[in-house]
Amino acid sequence: MNLDEAKKVKPSYKGALSRDLQMNSKEVAKYINPIIANNRNITLDEAKKKSKLRPVEVLLFYNKIGEPIRESALL
Repeated sequence: MNLDEAKKVKPSYKGALSRDLQMNSKEVAKYINPIIANNRNITLDEAKKKSKLRPVEVLLFYNKIGEPIRESALL
């Protein structure tokens, strides 16, 4: 992942990811909460309370689950 890729991704929400990928919210949370915690340097409990995702977190999520990034996630 590089900065240019992250600039092409729009901010999103946990709920939007689960709808786009047809995953339940618990599956999304299992992957996205550790990414948020690591990226923002906060605890996992704090990350669970966040719903808005930064572009880099969306990109890291897609990379983590091994899916190509969806058109709906791009600017």
